Amino acid sequence: GDNRDLHSFPTRRSSDLEQDPILILKNAMKKEKILNEDEYQKIDDDIKSVCKNAVDFAEESPEPDPSALYDDILA
Repeated sequence: GDNRDLHSFPTRRSSDLEQDPILILKNAMKKEKILNEDEYQKIDDDIKSVCKNAVDFAEESPEPDPSALYDDILA
């Protein structure tokens, strides 16, 4: 089953939203007419799709062999 709802972020407080750099940039760009809501929503949807695809790939991939734990560690 899909358990993503179990891991969703808690409701964000308005004070958190006021400090969100993505929303600050979005609002500044909208104010300067560099970006409109439809363009922002398209970007947001594209990013969510990329993230969902990455999560799906990771969840569908086999677990790595424990012997590979220290591969590519140079320190």
